[in-house]
Amino acid sequence: MVEFRRFLLQLRRIYAKHEIKSIIYGVIITFILVIGAIIVDIFLGWGLIFQIIRMLIAVGIGVVSFSTLYINSIHKEKIKAKNFEEIESIRSKFSHKQRKNIALISILPLVIIVFLFATSPGPVFTLVSGVVIMTILGLISFVRTSRTEEVKKMHNIPDVRDVMFQKNLVERTEELKRKRKEEQEKHKKSKDDSKDSKNDSNEEDDE
Repeated sequence: MVEFRRFLLQLRRIYAKHEIKSIIYGVIITFILVIGAIIVDIFLGWGLIFQIIRMLIAVGIGVVSFSTLYINSIHKEKIKAKNFEEIESIRSKFSHKQRKNIALISILPLVIIVFLFATSPGPVFTLVSGVVIMTILGLISFVRTSRTEEVKKMHNIPDVRDVMFQKNLVERTEELKRKRKEEQEKHKKSKDDSKDSKNDSNEEDDE
């Protein structure tokens, strides 16, 4: 994770040096690699050397596309800061525990995509492999802890977002129980009224 943080820090340095050009270069390189991936899958064989070429292209697609998206997010944050808008990243909305749960849920569709497209030769084999690498890098970036979260974890301080989530969950559960109880009582009352009405009708028939 330390190496990954250094990688992200390097991306920030690249943006600080080149700004919008770094995004343009990233888009161009990604586009070239995608075209190359499709050409390789269509026209080349599936021997060991060609598989190594595919692997290098897939890694290139994954790393470059992720880097471009990450730098683009930095660029958007800078624009918001210039316009004095509130900067709230997706990561900050969820606690570390919640982000891990979201990442675990996200793995299932990723496995399905790999099973459908990246387990057998095809025209999008390398491209899908690159997208999978990009997604994995994105999930790692999403799940990583912030400095504040690390300090809280070190001192066993509970995350407010987890506390609020648990509180809301309990409140919603109690609300559902209350509504269910009201519906059951209403149904029981309706049933009793129907029964009383039927008894009154039978008594009138007897008279």
